[in-house]
Amino acid sequence: MTAGRCAGCGLISPSCSKVRNHVMTCPKYLELFRTDPSRCLDPTDELVRFNAEENSDEGKADAKAERLKKRFAELDTRRLEQVGRFKPRNLLDD
Repeated sequence: MTAGRCAGCGLISPSCSKVRNHVMTCPKYLELFRTDPSRCLDPTDELVRFNAEENSDEGKADAKAERLKKRFAELDTRRLEQVGRFKPRNLLDD
């Protein structure tokens, strides 16, 4: 028995036949098939591609860097909002 992965939702199972049955009803896989059929690989091939590209050390590091970039942008936006919120009022402007 070989392992497999669904190209749509990312379900990984040690039984490739279970993944093949899952792919027939997976809404994310069906949507992917409608939009980009070239990315819909056989479950065993998809698992090999996933391990080589996304699950490698470089792929994980790239994903982490992207998550941190988004999070730091959110934190900077929040910080700027807070700075503007707590500015002291100028009494001479009234």
